[in-house]
Amino acid sequence: MTTGNKLDLIIPVTATADLSAQSSRFRAITINGTLVAAATAAGANGQALGVLLSSARSGDTVSALAIGVTKIQAGAAVSTLGYPVMVGSNGFFFAANSGFSHVGRALETANSGDLFKAVLDFSNFPLWSGA
Repeated sequence: MTTGNKLDLIIPVTATADLSAQSSRFRAITINGTLVAAATAAGANGQALGVLLSSARSGDTVSALAIGVTKIQAGAAVSTLGYPVMVGSNGFFFAANSGFSHVGRALETANSGDLFKAVLDFSNFPLWSGA
């Protein structure tokens, strides 16, 4: 659910993996058209282009939201409204750890696996210095 406002930046990307599963949506995608696969959060933000909004098979075009408000999928609980979020393994989003860069802020709280609304900007990755 994107807001569809004039400030959203949605980028078309050619999928190079099968992204047709419903569970792939609302997770972070790379410019190469795959879900972010970093095993640790340390390098995941730098790989991410945006949030996968549409489903497609390899070779088809998908939409990635790079800037705006949308739902994202939590990889762990995000318990504080407005807390910075970062990209982690398999394209899931996590509450940002101190010293790591973040891609936006949670507009809702979430449990692991939940879809929740966030404001995102993948064009810049500021470091989170902690609460």
